Amino acid sequence: MSPRWYLHRDRGGQTMPRAPKKCAHPSCEARVVGKTYCPDHQPTAWATSTRTGFTRATRRMRDLVLARDPICRCSGCRRCSMNGCARPSTDDDHIVNVASGGVDDIENHQGLCHPCHLVKVQHEAATARRAKYANR
Repeated sequence: MSPRWYLHRDRGGQTMPRAPKKCAHPSCEARVVGKTYCPDHQPTAWATSTRTGFTRATRRMRDLVLARDPICRCSGCRRCSMNGCARPSTDDDHIVNVASGGVDDIENHQGLCHPCHLVKVQHEAATARRAKYANR
């Protein structure tokens, strides 16, 4: 398959073909045009854990918490209506969030299912916004 050439305009307004460049993956020699990676090395959204603050230690803590709490430890959010939740834990959650003075050790972590975690995080965010605007 021949490389695909894209056209672009230079400063004089002339249409010129864009030259293929090397794939950005360190060990790949494939040539691409108009993209950064070849199809074999195209990254997927959130496939890597290089987000800010997501380190090897946080991955290890998450693995420990989810092994300790295989079932959601929801203590009766609006979604569960005080009956608790029987779904598998998928998210590592701070019981008292760090911004509110919680510590980052395993006793302050719990395993929650994703829907319960969203409800808890949204409630904490709303509480923080109310406190922020109350102090104005």
